[in-house]
Amino acid sequence: MTPASGISAIVPTIGRPEALTQLLESLAAQSCTPDEVLVADGSGGSAVARVVDDPRWAGHGLRVRRIAVMPPNAVRQRQAAIAEASGSLLLLLDDDVVLEPQCVEAMARQIAAPGIVAVTADFNNQEWSSPTTLWRWYLRWWHGLREGDWQGRVIGPLLRFGYRPSPAGPAPMEWLGSGNSLVRREAYDRAGGFSDFFLHRSTINEDVDLGLKLARVGRIVLCPSARLAHMHAPGGRVSPAVAAEDDLYNRYLILRRTQGASGGQAFALAVLYFTVETASNLLGCLLRLRTNGIGTRTAGRLRALARMVTPHGSRAKHYWALVMHHKRPSRFVMARILMATGACRWFTIRQQGFMVRFHPANLSSQLWIDPHERDEALAFFRDYLKPGDRVVDVGANIGDTVLTASVCVGPSGHVTGIEAHPRTFRFLQQNIALNRVGNVDAHNVAAGAAPGTARFSDDRRDDMNRIDGGNLLVPVVRLDDLIADPHELALLKIDVEGYEKFVLEGAPELLTRTRCVHFEVSAVHFRRFGYSTGQVVTWLHQAGFCVFRLSGPHAFTPITAEFDTERFENLLALRDVDDFVHRTGWHLQ
Repeated sequence: MTPASGISAIVPTIGRPEALTQLLESLAAQSCTPDEVLVADGSGGSAVARVVDDPRWAGHGLRVRRIAVMPPNAVRQRQAAIAEASGSLLLLLDDDVVLEPQCVEAMARQIAAPGIVAVTADFNNQEWSSPTTLWRWYLRWWHGLREGDWQGRVIGPLLRFGYRPSPAGPAPMEWLGSGNSLVRREAYDRAGGFSDFFLHRSTINEDVDLGLKLARVGRIVLCPSARLAHMHAPGGRVSPAVAAEDDLYNRYLILRRTQGASGGQAFALAVLYFTVETASNLLGCLLRLRTNGIGTRTAGRLRALARMVTPHGSRAKHYWALVMHHKRPSRFVMARILMATGACRWFTIRQQGFMVRFHPANLSSQLWIDPHERDEALAFFRDYLKPGDRVVDVGANIGDTVLTASVCVGPSGHVTGIEAHPRTFRFLQQNIALNRVGNVDAHNVAAGAAPGTARFSDDRRDDMNRIDGGNLLVPVVRLDDLIADPHELALLKIDVEGYEKFVLEGAPELLTRTRCVHFEVSAVHFRRFGYSTGQVVTWLHQAGFCVFRLSGPHAFTPITAEFDTERFENLLALRDVDDFVHRTGWHLQ
Protein backbone atom coordinates (compact mmCIF):
# COMPACT_ATOMS: atom_id res chain seq x y z
CA MET A 1 0.00 0.00 0.00
CA THR A 2 1.26 3.47 -0.93
CA PRO A 3 0.23 6.52 1.11
CA ALA A 4 -1.60 9.14 -0.94
CA SER A 5 0.40 12.08 0.37
CA GLY A 6 -1.73 15.14 0.91
CA ILE A 7 -5.08 13.40 1.53
CA SER A 8 -6.76 14.03 4.88
CA ALA A 9 -9.76 11.82 5.60
CA ILE A 10 -12.43 13.68 7.60
CA VAL A 11 -14.77 11.41 9.58
CA PRO A 12 -17.43 12.78 11.98
CA THR A 13 -18.89 10.17 14.32
CA ILE A 14 -21.59 10.11 16.98
CA GLY A 15 -20.57 6.91 18.73
CA ARG A 16 -20.79 3.95 16.35
CA PRO A 17 -17.52 2.09 17.10
CA GLU A 18 -18.39 -1.02 15.09
CA ALA A 19 -19.16 1.00 11.96
CA LEU A 20 -16.06 3.17 12.47
CA THR A 21 -13.90 0.04 12.76
CA GLN A 22 -15.21 -1.23 9.42
CA LEU A 23 -14.46 2.13 7.79
CA LEU A 24 -10.89 2.23 9.13
CA GLU A 25 -10.30 -1.35 7.99
CA SER A 26 -11.38 -0.38 4.48
CA LEU A 27 -9.10 2.68 4.54
CA ALA A 28 -6.17 0.51 5.69
CA ALA A 29 -6.82 -1.81 2.72
CA GLN A 30 -6.71 0.97 0.10
CA SER A 31 -4.27 0.77 -2.80
CA CYS A 32 -3.54 4.41 -1.88
CA THR A 33 -4.03 5.05 1.82
CA PRO A 34 -4.81 8.58 3.05
CA ASP A 35 -1.99 10.54 4.65
CA GLU A 36 -4.07 10.97 7.81
CA VAL A 37 -7.51 10.18 9.21
CA LEU A 38 -9.12 12.74 11.51
CA VAL A 39 -12.04 11.35 13.51
CA ALA A 40 -14.24 14.14 14.90
CA ASP A 41 -15.86 12.44 17.89
CA GLY A 42 -19.15 13.78 19.21
CA SER A 43 -20.06 10.67 21.21
CA GLY A 44 -18.87 11.83 24.65
CA GLY A 45 -17.79 8.27 25.50
CA SER A 46 -14.62 6.18 25.36
CA ALA A 47 -15.62 3.57 22.75
CA VAL A 48 -14.54 5.69 19.79
CA ALA A 49 -11.24 6.53 21.49
CA ARG A 50 -10.49 2.81 21.89
CA VAL A 51 -11.10 2.24 18.15
CA VAL A 52 -8.90 5.19 17.15
CA ASP A 53 -6.06 4.10 19.48
CA ASP A 54 -5.99 0.53 18.13
CA PRO A 55 -2.30 -0.12 17.24
CA ARG A 56 -3.16 -2.12 14.13
CA TRP A 57 -3.86 1.05 12.13
CA ALA A 58 -0.24 2.15 12.48
CA GLY A 59 0.82 -1.31 11.33
CA HIS A 60 -1.08 -0.68 8.09
CA GLY A 61 0.54 2.73 7.63
CA LEU A 62 -2.64 4.55 8.66
CA ARG A 63 -2.27 7.59 10.95
CA VAL A 64 -5.54 8.07 12.87
CA ARG A 65 -6.26 10.97 15.24
CA ARG A 66 -9.31 11.70 17.39
CA ILE A 67 -10.70 15.21 17.91
CA ALA A 68 -13.44 15.61 20.53
CA VAL A 69 -16.26 17.95 19.47
CA MET A 70 -19.14 18.57 21.87
CA PRO A 71 -22.03 18.96 21.54
CA PRO A 72 -22.19 16.80 18.41
CA ASN A 73 -23.09 18.48 15.13
CA ALA A 74 -22.01 17.09 11.75
CA VAL A 75 -20.98 20.45 10.27
CA ARG A 76 -19.03 21.62 13.31
CA GLN A 77 -17.39 18.21 13.70
CA ARG A 78 -16.19 18.36 10.08
CA GLN A 79 -15.09 21.98 10.49
CA ALA A 80 -13.03 21.07 13.57
CA ALA A 81 -11.32 18.19 11.77
CA ILE A 82 -10.66 20.22 8.62
CA ALA A 83 -9.11 23.00 10.71
CA GLU A 84 -6.45 20.52 11.88
CA ALA A 85 -6.02 18.74 8.53
CA SER A 86 -2.67 19.08 6.77
CA GLY A 87 -3.61 17.63 3.39
CA SER A 88 -4.29 19.52 0.17
CA LEU A 89 -7.18 17.10 -0.50
CA LEU A 90 -10.06 16.46 1.90
CA LEU A 91 -11.64 12.98 1.82
CA LEU A 92 -15.12 13.56 3.29
CA LEU A 93 -16.55 10.32 4.71
CA ASP A 94 -19.35 9.19 7.00
CA ASP A 95 -18.45 6.79 9.81
CA ASP A 96 -20.69 4.07 8.33
CA VAL A 97 -19.23 3.70 4.81
CA VAL A 98 -16.93 0.92 3.59
CA LEU A 99 -14.65 1.67 0.64
CA GLU A 100 -13.63 -0.75 -2.10
CA PRO A 101 -9.81 -1.14 -2.23
CA GLN A 102 -9.35 1.08 -5.32
CA CYS A 103 -11.78 3.82 -4.23
CA VAL A 104 -9.34 6.48 -2.96
CA GLU A 105 -6.91 5.89 -5.84
CA ALA A 106 -9.69 6.30 -8.43
CA MET A 107 -10.90 9.52 -6.82
CA ALA A 108 -7.37 10.96 -6.53
CA ARG A 109 -6.69 10.15 -10.19
CA GLN A 110 -9.90 11.87 -11.28
CA ILE A 111 -9.44 15.03 -9.21
CA ALA A 112 -6.03 15.55 -10.85
CA ALA A 113 -7.83 16.51 -14.11
CA PRO A 114 -7.80 20.27 -14.88
CA GLY A 115 -10.69 22.31 -13.50
CA ILE A 116 -12.07 19.60 -11.18
CA VAL A 117 -12.46 20.68 -7.55
CA ALA A 118 -14.40 17.72 -6.14
CA VAL A 119 -15.06 14.05 -6.95
CA THR A 120 -17.95 11.99 -5.59
CA ALA A 121 -17.73 8.20 -5.30
CA ASP A 122 -20.51 5.87 -6.47
CA PHE A 123 -22.33 3.36 -4.24
CA ASN A 124 -22.09 -0.41 -4.64
CA ASN A 125 -24.97 -1.33 -2.36
CA GLN A 126 -27.71 1.15 -3.28
CA GLU A 127 -28.99 3.22 -6.19
CA TRP A 128 -29.25 6.99 -6.40
CA SER A 129 -32.73 8.37 -5.78
CA SER A 130 -34.98 9.10 -8.75
CA PRO A 131 -37.88 11.59 -8.84
CA THR A 132 -41.33 10.31 -8.03
CA THR A 133 -44.15 10.53 -10.56
CA LEU A 134 -45.28 13.93 -9.26
CA TRP A 135 -41.75 15.33 -9.22
CA ARG A 136 -41.23 14.02 -12.76
CA TRP A 137 -44.30 15.99 -13.81
CA TYR A 138 -42.88 19.10 -12.17
CA LEU A 139 -39.47 18.64 -13.83
CA ARG A 140 -41.06 18.07 -17.22
CA TRP A 141 -43.73 20.76 -17.28
CA TRP A 142 -42.23 23.48 -15.07
CA HIS A 143 -38.60 23.16 -16.14
CA GLY A 144 -38.91 21.59 -19.57
CA LEU A 145 -36.53 18.75 -18.67
CA ARG A 146 -36.76 15.53 -20.61
CA GLU A 147 -36.50 12.20 -18.83
CA GLY A 148 -33.00 11.89 -17.39
CA ASP A 149 -32.02 15.54 -17.90
CA TRP A 150 -32.27 15.97 -14.14
CA GLN A 151 -29.43 13.52 -13.41
CA GLY A 152 -26.61 15.12 -11.45
CA ARG A 153 -28.57 18.36 -11.09
CA VAL A 154 -29.90 20.54 -8.25
CA ILE A 155 -33.25 21.98 -9.34
CA GLY A 156 -36.01 24.17 -7.92
CA PRO A 157 -36.48 23.56 -4.17
CA LEU A 158 -33.05 21.86 -4.00
CA LEU A 159 -34.14 18.66 -5.69
CA ARG A 160 -30.93 16.66 -6.06
CA PHE A 161 -30.51 13.59 -8.19
CA GLY A 162 -27.62 11.28 -8.95
CA TYR A 163 -27.30 8.99 -11.94
CA ARG A 164 -29.51 5.97 -12.50
CA PRO A 165 -28.10 3.79 -13.92
CA SER A 166 -24.55 4.80 -13.09
CA PRO A 167 -22.67 6.23 -16.09
CA ALA A 168 -19.76 4.34 -17.66
CA GLY A 169 -17.32 7.18 -17.04
CA PRO A 170 -17.00 10.44 -15.07
CA ALA A 171 -20.16 12.57 -15.23
CA PRO A 172 -20.83 16.18 -14.14
CA MET A 173 -22.55 16.85 -10.81
CA GLU A 174 -23.95 20.07 -9.31
CA TRP A 175 -23.72 18.70 -5.76
CA LEU A 176 -21.70 16.22 -3.75
CA GLY A 177 -22.14 13.87 -0.83
CA SER A 178 -20.38 14.80 2.39
CA GLY A 179 -19.89 11.08 3.16
CA ASN A 180 -18.33 9.97 -0.14
CA SER A 181 -16.35 12.81 -1.73
CA LEU A 182 -12.80 14.07 -2.30
CA VAL A 183 -12.43 17.88 -2.33
CA ARG A 184 -9.53 20.20 -3.07
CA ARG A 185 -8.73 22.09 0.14
CA GLU A 186 -7.97 25.29 -1.77
CA ALA A 187 -11.39 25.13 -3.50
CA TYR A 188 -13.09 24.33 -0.18
CA ASP A 189 -11.57 27.45 1.39
CA ARG A 190 -12.42 29.65 -1.61
CA ALA A 191 -16.02 28.42 -1.55
CA GLY A 192 -16.34 29.32 2.13
CA GLY A 193 -16.45 25.75 3.46
CA PHE A 194 -19.45 24.22 5.19
CA SER A 195 -22.13 26.72 6.13
CA ASP A 196 -23.05 26.92 9.81
CA PHE A 197 -26.52 28.41 9.58
CA PHE A 198 -28.42 25.11 9.88
CA LEU A 199 -30.51 24.00 12.83
CA HIS A 200 -27.89 22.66 15.21
CA ARG A 201 -29.72 19.45 16.00
CA SER A 202 -29.48 18.32 12.37
CA THR A 203 -27.49 19.48 9.34
CA ILE A 204 -29.50 17.70 6.65
CA ASN A 205 -28.62 19.11 3.19
CA GLU A 206 -25.27 20.56 4.31
CA ASP A 207 -23.65 18.55 1.51
CA VAL A 208 -25.91 20.10 -1.15
CA ASP A 209 -25.06 23.53 0.23
CA LEU A 210 -21.31 22.86 -0.01
CA GLY A 211 -21.70 21.39 -3.49
CA LEU A 212 -23.54 24.48 -4.74
CA LYS A 213 -20.74 26.70 -3.45
CA LEU A 214 -17.97 24.49 -4.85
CA ALA A 215 -19.67 24.42 -8.26
CA ARG A 216 -19.04 28.19 -8.47
CA VAL A 217 -15.31 27.58 -8.10
CA GLY A 218 -14.83 24.60 -10.46
CA ARG A 219 -16.28 21.32 -11.68
CA ILE A 220 -17.68 18.48 -9.56
CA VAL A 221 -17.80 15.00 -11.10
CA LEU A 222 -19.17 11.59 -10.19
CA CYS A 223 -16.46 8.91 -10.53
CA PRO A 224 -18.20 5.54 -11.13
CA SER A 225 -14.92 3.61 -10.76
CA ALA A 226 -14.62 4.85 -7.15
CA ARG A 227 -17.11 2.78 -5.18
CA LEU A 228 -18.13 2.33 -1.58
CA ALA A 229 -20.96 0.90 0.49
CA HIS A 230 -23.16 2.98 2.75
CA MET A 231 -24.12 0.69 5.63
CA HIS A 232 -26.71 3.02 7.28
CA ALA A 233 -25.57 2.09 10.76
CA PRO A 234 -28.24 2.71 13.43
CA GLY A 235 -27.87 5.15 16.27
CA GLY A 236 -27.76 8.89 16.82
CA ARG A 237 -30.46 9.82 14.33
CA VAL A 238 -33.20 12.33 15.05
CA SER A 239 -36.86 11.31 14.91
CA PRO A 240 -38.66 11.22 11.51
CA ALA A 241 -40.65 14.34 12.44
CA VAL A 242 -37.53 16.32 13.37
CA ALA A 243 -35.69 15.06 10.28
CA ALA A 244 -38.58 16.18 8.04
CA GLU A 245 -38.73 19.58 9.74
CA ASP A 246 -34.99 20.11 9.48
CA ASP A 247 -34.85 18.91 5.89
CA LEU A 248 -37.41 21.47 4.72
CA TYR A 249 -36.21 24.34 6.89
CA ASN A 250 -32.59 23.80 5.87
CA ARG A 251 -33.65 23.88 2.21
CA TYR A 252 -35.22 27.26 2.90
CA LEU A 253 -32.02 28.53 4.56
CA ILE A 254 -29.84 27.37 1.64
CA LEU A 255 -32.17 29.00 -0.88
CA ARG A 256 -32.01 32.26 1.07
CA ARG A 257 -28.38 32.43 2.12
CA THR A 258 -26.45 30.42 -0.46
CA GLN A 259 -28.64 30.76 -3.54
CA GLY A 260 -29.58 34.39 -2.82
CA ALA A 261 -33.34 33.89 -3.23
CA SER A 262 -35.67 36.44 -1.69
CA GLY A 263 -37.75 35.44 1.32
CA GLY A 264 -40.84 35.17 -0.89
CA GLN A 265 -39.08 33.03 -3.49
CA ALA A 266 -37.57 30.70 -0.90
CA PHE A 267 -40.89 30.34 0.93
CA ALA A 268 -42.77 29.64 -2.31
CA LEU A 269 -40.29 26.89 -3.20
CA ALA A 270 -40.57 25.47 0.32
CA VAL A 271 -44.38 25.38 -0.04
CA LEU A 272 -43.97 23.70 -3.44
CA TYR A 273 -41.69 21.07 -1.90
CA PHE A 274 -44.10 20.52 1.00
CA THR A 275 -47.05 20.10 -1.36
CA VAL A 276 -45.48 17.75 -3.90
CA GLU A 277 -43.45 15.70 -1.41
CA THR A 278 -46.42 15.21 0.91
CA ALA A 279 -48.64 14.26 -2.04
CA SER A 280 -45.95 11.81 -3.25
CA ASN A 281 -45.73 10.26 0.22
CA LEU A 282 -49.49 9.92 0.38
CA LEU A 283 -49.62 8.32 -3.06
CA GLY A 284 -46.86 5.90 -2.03
CA CYS A 285 -48.78 4.95 1.13
CA LEU A 286 -51.93 4.24 -0.89
CA LEU A 287 -50.03 2.07 -3.36
CA ARG A 288 -48.23 0.09 -0.62
CA LEU A 289 -51.15 0.07 1.85
CA ARG A 290 -48.77 1.27 4.59
CA THR A 291 -48.65 4.63 6.35
CA ASN A 292 -44.82 4.77 6.58
CA GLY A 293 -44.99 7.61 9.13
CA ILE A 294 -46.57 10.09 6.75
CA GLY A 295 -48.38 11.83 9.61
CA THR A 296 -45.23 12.56 11.62
CA ARG A 297 -43.30 13.70 8.53
CA THR A 298 -46.12 15.99 7.47
CA ALA A 299 -46.30 17.48 10.97
CA GLY A 300 -42.56 18.11 10.87
CA ARG A 301 -42.80 19.89 7.51
CA LEU A 302 -45.67 22.04 8.77
CA ARG A 303 -43.50 23.09 11.72
CA ALA A 304 -40.75 24.03 9.24
CA LEU A 305 -43.18 26.26 7.32
CA ALA A 306 -44.20 27.88 10.60
CA ARG A 307 -40.53 28.54 11.39
CA MET A 308 -40.17 30.36 8.08
CA VAL A 309 -43.14 32.63 8.70
CA THR A 310 -43.01 33.50 12.40
CA PRO A 311 -39.72 35.48 12.56
CA HIS A 312 -40.58 37.61 9.54
CA GLY A 313 -43.64 39.57 10.59
CA SER A 314 -42.05 42.96 9.89
CA ARG A 315 -40.72 41.71 6.57
CA ALA A 316 -44.17 40.47 5.64
CA LYS A 317 -45.59 43.92 6.42
CA HIS A 318 -42.91 45.52 4.26
CA TYR A 319 -43.69 43.14 1.41
CA TRP A 320 -47.42 43.81 1.77
CA ALA A 321 -46.79 47.57 1.62
CA LEU A 322 -44.64 47.04 -1.47
CA VAL A 323 -47.46 45.15 -3.15
CA MET A 324 -50.06 47.73 -2.18
CA HIS A 325 -48.04 50.64 -3.58
CA HIS A 326 -46.95 48.88 -6.75
CA LYS A 327 -48.43 50.26 -9.96
CA ARG A 328 -49.32 46.71 -11.07
CA PRO A 329 -49.72 44.72 -7.83
CA SER A 330 -51.35 41.63 -9.33
CA ARG A 331 -48.67 41.32 -12.02
CA PHE A 332 -45.98 41.91 -9.37
CA VAL A 333 -47.28 39.07 -7.16
CA MET A 334 -47.76 36.74 -10.12
CA ALA A 335 -44.21 37.48 -11.35
CA ARG A 336 -42.82 36.47 -7.96
CA ILE A 337 -44.81 33.23 -7.99
CA LEU A 338 -43.76 32.37 -11.55
CA MET A 339 -40.08 33.03 -10.76
CA ALA A 340 -40.17 31.04 -7.52
CA THR A 341 -41.73 27.98 -9.17
CA GLY A 342 -39.72 28.14 -12.39
CA ALA A 343 -42.88 28.46 -14.49
CA CYS A 344 -41.71 31.88 -15.70
CA ARG A 345 -39.71 30.17 -18.44
CA TRP A 346 -42.95 29.33 -20.23
CA PHE A 347 -43.48 33.02 -21.00
CA THR A 348 -41.93 35.38 -23.53
CA ILE A 349 -42.15 39.17 -23.44
CA ARG A 350 -42.64 41.12 -26.65
CA GLN A 351 -40.58 44.27 -27.08
CA GLN A 352 -40.17 46.66 -30.02
CA GLY A 353 -38.80 44.39 -32.73
CA PHE A 354 -37.72 41.45 -30.55
CA MET A 355 -38.74 39.15 -27.69
CA VAL A 356 -37.09 38.09 -24.44
CA ARG A 357 -37.89 35.05 -22.38
CA PHE A 358 -39.14 35.53 -18.82
CA HIS A 359 -36.06 34.19 -17.09
CA PRO A 360 -35.77 34.26 -13.27
CA ALA A 361 -33.96 37.61 -13.36
CA ASN A 362 -34.82 41.12 -12.14
CA LEU A 363 -34.89 42.73 -15.57
CA SER A 364 -37.04 39.94 -17.05
CA SER A 365 -39.43 40.31 -14.12
CA GLN A 366 -39.70 44.07 -14.64
CA LEU A 367 -40.45 43.62 -18.34
CA TRP A 368 -43.07 40.93 -17.68
CA ILE A 369 -44.82 43.17 -15.13
CA ASP A 370 -44.67 46.14 -17.52
CA PRO A 371 -43.40 45.56 -21.09
CA HIS A 372 -42.90 49.35 -21.44
CA GLU A 373 -40.66 49.58 -18.36
CA ARG A 374 -37.53 50.13 -20.44
CA ASP A 375 -38.96 52.21 -23.30
CA GLU A 376 -37.46 55.48 -22.07
CA ALA A 377 -34.04 53.97 -21.37
CA LEU A 378 -33.89 52.29 -24.78
CA ALA A 379 -35.16 55.37 -26.69
CA PHE A 380 -31.60 56.74 -26.91
CA PHE A 381 -30.37 53.65 -28.75
CA ARG A 382 -33.29 53.73 -31.17
CA ASP A 383 -32.65 57.44 -31.88
CA TYR A 384 -28.90 57.15 -32.25
CA LEU A 385 -28.11 53.85 -33.98
CA LYS A 386 -28.34 53.50 -37.76
CA PRO A 387 -28.13 50.56 -40.21
CA GLY A 388 -24.56 49.33 -40.60
CA ASP A 389 -23.35 50.61 -37.20
CA ARG A 390 -21.11 48.59 -34.93
CA VAL A 391 -21.90 48.45 -31.22
CA VAL A 392 -20.23 47.02 -28.10
CA ASP A 393 -22.38 46.54 -24.98
CA VAL A 394 -20.35 45.93 -21.79
CA GLY A 395 -22.68 44.72 -19.05
CA ALA A 396 -25.29 43.32 -21.41
CA ASN A 397 -27.41 41.59 -18.73
CA ILE A 398 -30.21 39.56 -20.38
CA GLY A 399 -29.78 41.44 -23.68
CA ASP A 400 -32.56 44.00 -24.12
CA THR A 401 -30.00 46.66 -25.16
CA VAL A 402 -28.14 44.16 -27.37
CA LEU A 403 -31.35 43.15 -29.15
CA THR A 404 -32.52 46.76 -29.49
CA ALA A 405 -29.18 47.58 -31.12
CA SER A 406 -29.42 44.47 -33.31
CA VAL A 407 -32.74 45.67 -34.72
CA CYS A 408 -31.41 49.21 -35.28
CA VAL A 409 -28.13 48.32 -37.03
CA GLY A 410 -29.71 45.64 -39.23
CA PRO A 411 -27.97 42.81 -41.10
CA SER A 412 -25.15 45.08 -42.29
CA GLY A 413 -24.24 46.12 -38.73
CA HIS A 414 -22.88 44.17 -35.79
CA VAL A 415 -23.37 44.07 -32.01
CA THR A 416 -21.03 42.56 -29.41
CA GLY A 417 -22.53 41.76 -26.00
CA ILE A 418 -20.28 41.25 -22.95
CA GLU A 419 -21.72 39.79 -19.75
CA ALA A 420 -19.52 38.48 -16.90
CA HIS A 421 -22.03 36.60 -14.72
CA PRO A 422 -22.35 32.99 -15.98
CA ARG A 423 -26.07 32.59 -15.21
CA THR A 424 -27.03 35.96 -16.66
CA PHE A 425 -24.86 35.18 -19.71
CA ARG A 426 -26.90 32.00 -20.30
CA PHE A 427 -30.06 34.11 -20.29
CA LEU A 428 -28.41 36.50 -22.77
CA GLN A 429 -27.48 33.61 -25.08
CA GLN A 430 -30.99 32.15 -24.92
CA ASN A 431 -32.56 35.51 -25.79
CA ILE A 432 -30.20 35.90 -28.75
CA ALA A 433 -31.14 32.40 -29.93
CA LEU A 434 -34.85 33.08 -29.36
CA ASN A 435 -34.71 35.98 -31.84
CA ARG A 436 -32.50 34.12 -34.36
CA VAL A 437 -30.33 37.17 -34.95
CA GLY A 438 -27.16 36.77 -36.99
CA ASN A 439 -25.53 40.11 -36.29
CA VAL A 440 -24.74 39.55 -32.58
CA ASP A 441 -21.91 37.77 -30.80
CA ALA A 442 -21.63 37.40 -27.02
CA HIS A 443 -18.74 36.85 -24.60
CA ASN A 444 -18.87 35.53 -21.02
CA VAL A 445 -16.04 37.70 -19.65
CA ALA A 446 -15.52 40.87 -17.64
CA ALA A 447 -13.85 43.88 -19.26
CA GLY A 448 -11.07 45.59 -17.32
CA ALA A 449 -7.79 47.46 -17.44
CA ALA A 450 -5.60 44.33 -17.59
CA PRO A 451 -6.12 40.63 -18.41
CA GLY A 452 -6.50 38.17 -15.54
CA THR A 453 -9.29 36.93 -13.29
CA ALA A 454 -11.57 38.66 -10.80
CA ARG A 455 -14.06 37.69 -8.12
CA PHE A 456 -17.64 38.47 -9.09
CA SER A 457 -20.70 38.76 -6.87
CA ASP A 458 -23.70 36.42 -7.09
CA ASP A 459 -26.40 38.58 -5.53
CA ARG A 460 -30.09 37.74 -5.88
CA ARG A 461 -30.45 41.30 -7.22
CA ASP A 462 -28.82 40.01 -10.38
CA ASP A 463 -28.83 43.36 -12.18
CA MET A 464 -26.49 44.69 -9.45
CA ASN A 465 -23.81 41.98 -9.63
CA ARG A 466 -20.28 43.28 -10.09
CA ILE A 467 -16.58 42.72 -9.48
CA ASP A 468 -16.34 42.95 -5.70
CA GLY A 469 -14.48 39.96 -4.26
CA GLY A 470 -17.48 37.61 -4.41
CA ASN A 471 -17.55 33.85 -4.85
CA LEU A 472 -17.51 33.65 -8.66
CA LEU A 473 -14.20 33.67 -10.51
CA VAL A 474 -14.52 35.29 -13.95
CA PRO A 475 -11.93 35.96 -16.67
CA VAL A 476 -11.03 39.62 -17.28
CA VAL A 477 -10.00 40.88 -20.73
CA ARG A 478 -9.07 44.25 -22.21
CA LEU A 479 -11.52 45.52 -24.82
CA ASP A 480 -8.52 46.29 -27.05
CA ASP A 481 -7.66 42.57 -26.98
CA LEU A 482 -11.24 41.34 -27.39
CA ILE A 483 -12.54 43.62 -30.17
CA ALA A 484 -10.39 42.88 -33.20
CA ASP A 485 -12.73 44.55 -35.74
CA PRO A 486 -10.80 47.55 -37.17
CA HIS A 487 -13.98 49.35 -38.30
CA GLU A 488 -15.31 52.49 -36.63
CA LEU A 489 -17.40 51.83 -33.53
CA ALA A 490 -20.59 53.86 -33.45
CA LEU A 491 -21.33 53.15 -29.78
CA LEU A 492 -19.60 51.75 -26.72
CA LYS A 493 -22.16 51.26 -23.94
CA ILE A 494 -20.83 50.50 -20.43
CA ASP A 495 -22.93 49.60 -17.37
CA VAL A 496 -20.79 47.64 -14.92
CA GLU A 497 -21.80 48.87 -11.46
CA GLY A 498 -18.78 51.08 -10.74
CA TYR A 499 -16.09 49.37 -12.82
CA GLU A 500 -16.50 51.79 -15.75
CA LYS A 501 -13.12 53.52 -15.30
CA PHE A 502 -11.22 50.24 -15.64
CA VAL A 503 -13.18 49.20 -18.72
CA LEU A 504 -12.16 52.49 -20.37
CA GLU A 505 -8.52 52.05 -19.30
CA GLY A 506 -8.46 48.71 -21.12
CA ALA A 507 -9.67 50.29 -24.39
CA PRO A 508 -7.40 53.20 -25.38
CA GLU A 509 -7.00 51.98 -28.98
CA LEU A 510 -10.69 51.11 -29.39
CA LEU A 511 -11.69 54.56 -28.15
CA THR A 512 -9.71 56.24 -30.95
CA ARG A 513 -12.22 54.84 -33.43
CA THR A 514 -15.32 55.22 -31.23
CA ARG A 515 -17.91 57.95 -31.91
CA CYS A 516 -19.94 57.75 -28.71
CA VAL A 517 -19.57 56.26 -25.23
CA HIS A 518 -22.78 55.77 -23.22
CA PHE A 519 -21.89 54.95 -19.61
CA GLU A 520 -23.46 54.87 -16.15
CA VAL A 521 -22.10 56.98 -13.30
CA SER A 522 -22.76 57.07 -9.57
CA ALA A 523 -20.54 58.42 -6.81
CA VAL A 524 -21.76 55.56 -4.60
CA HIS A 525 -20.40 52.93 -6.98
CA PHE A 526 -17.25 54.82 -7.93
CA ARG A 527 -16.19 55.37 -4.30
CA ARG A 528 -16.25 51.61 -3.85
CA PHE A 529 -13.40 51.39 -6.37
CA GLY A 530 -11.53 54.47 -5.14
CA TYR A 531 -12.23 57.08 -7.81
CA SER A 532 -14.71 59.83 -8.68
CA THR A 533 -16.91 60.81 -11.59
CA GLY A 534 -14.63 63.79 -12.22
CA GLN A 535 -11.66 61.47 -12.83
CA VAL A 536 -13.62 59.59 -15.51
CA VAL A 537 -14.71 62.85 -17.16
CA THR A 538 -11.11 64.13 -17.15
CA TRP A 539 -9.85 60.84 -18.63
CA LEU A 540 -12.42 61.05 -21.45
CA HIS A 541 -11.56 64.70 -22.13
CA GLN A 542 -7.91 63.69 -22.52
CA ALA A 543 -8.99 60.91 -24.90
CA GLY A 544 -10.63 63.51 -27.18
CA PHE A 545 -14.27 63.36 -26.04
CA CYS A 546 -16.69 65.98 -24.79
CA VAL A 547 -18.89 64.67 -21.98
CA PHE A 548 -22.61 65.45 -21.56
CA ARG A 549 -25.48 64.52 -19.30
CA LEU A 550 -28.99 63.79 -20.54
CA SER A 551 -30.92 66.86 -19.43
CA GLY A 552 -34.39 66.14 -20.78
CA PRO A 553 -36.27 64.48 -23.63
CA HIS A 554 -34.00 64.70 -26.71
CA ALA A 555 -31.67 67.18 -24.94
CA PHE A 556 -28.12 67.03 -23.60
CA THR A 557 -25.92 69.42 -21.62
CA PRO A 558 -22.10 69.61 -21.34
CA ILE A 559 -20.44 68.90 -17.99
CA THR A 560 -16.98 69.55 -16.55
CA ALA A 561 -14.66 67.51 -14.34
CA GLU A 562 -16.32 69.08 -11.28
CA PHE A 563 -19.55 67.20 -12.03
CA ASP A 564 -20.58 64.51 -9.53
CA THR A 565 -23.82 62.79 -8.57
CA GLU A 566 -25.01 60.38 -5.91
CA ARG A 567 -27.82 59.28 -8.22
CA PHE A 568 -27.47 56.75 -11.01
CA GLU A 569 -27.19 58.62 -14.30
CA ASN A 570 -26.14 57.84 -17.85
CA LEU A 571 -23.59 60.19 -19.44
CA LEU A 572 -22.55 60.58 -23.07
CA ALA A 573 -18.99 61.05 -24.31
CA LEU A 574 -19.01 62.37 -27.91
CA ARG A 575 -16.20 62.87 -30.41
CA ASP A 576 -18.32 64.93 -32.83
CA VAL A 577 -21.27 66.83 -31.39
CA ASP A 578 -22.57 67.89 -34.83
CA ASP A 579 -22.57 64.28 -35.99
CA PHE A 580 -24.56 63.28 -32.90
CA VAL A 581 -27.14 66.03 -33.47
CA HIS A 582 -27.45 65.04 -37.11
CA ARG A 583 -28.01 61.39 -36.18
CA THR A 584 -30.51 61.92 -33.38
CA GLY A 585 -32.21 65.28 -33.93
CA TRP A 586 -31.48 66.02 -30.28
CA HIS A 587 -30.58 69.56 -29.25
CA LEU A 588 -27.69 70.86 -27.14
CA GLN A 589 -28.68 72.96 -24.13
